[in-house]
Amino acid sequence: MVKTTFEPPRCPYCGSNLFRVFENIYETYTFDPETGTYKEEVVDTSPPTCPDCYAKLWDVFPDGVCNYSAKKE
Repeated sequence: MVKTTFEPPRCPYCGSNLFRVFENIYETYTFDPETGTYKEEVVDTSPPTCPDCYAKLWDVFPDGVCNYSAKKE
């Protein structure tokens, strides 16, 4: 059996790998390369933000960070 790992998306503004995505100063989502999804630490409706350039990432996560999947269906 081959183990599959997934890469997180990249910020369209600065090109950083989005292993962590800020919802605000207190809330973070962390990318899990084994499942290709983000682990939710706290739920909030603030716009997802790049940890490096602080750009708003609605284009990358139109349905929210929790609903992102790196798996192509």
